[in-house]
Amino acid sequence: MLRVTAQRLLDAVRVSDTVVRLGGDEFVVLLSEIRDCHAVELVAATLVPSLSLPVRFAEIEIPVSVSVGIGTTLAGEMDAEALLQHADAALYRAKNRSRHCFQIFYAGLDKNLREKKRARDAEEAVAPKV
Repeated sequence: MLRVTAQRLLDAVRVSDTVVRLGGDEFVVLLSEIRDCHAVELVAATLVPSLSLPVRFAEIEIPVSVSVGIGTTLAGEMDAEALLQHADAALYRAKNRSRHCFQIFYAGLDKNLREKKRARDAEEAVAPKV
């Protein structure tokens, strides 16, 4: 299943783009030379249907559910960790909306990230130092 997904991703993007598997069933696609959100939406609108096709193994057809979260640097430069956090927040929102969709990170999603960071920082503050 992972190999089929990786190949579908590679087939859907340009040679100049990068596809990386983070772990489990999560992949990252790095798009080079994207100038606006419309271009990102076009790529996502192509990826979701191609990734949502059932996968056939022998005589078994396995349905596939796809959700895509998108973080961009179009709003300004940021580090890789922040970019992944934004994509993760967008992915969480996409999964809550429905399957077979994508969500681009926007500032309102940042509130959720800040709340999670505050909770994590509070846990670390009370955790014993080893």
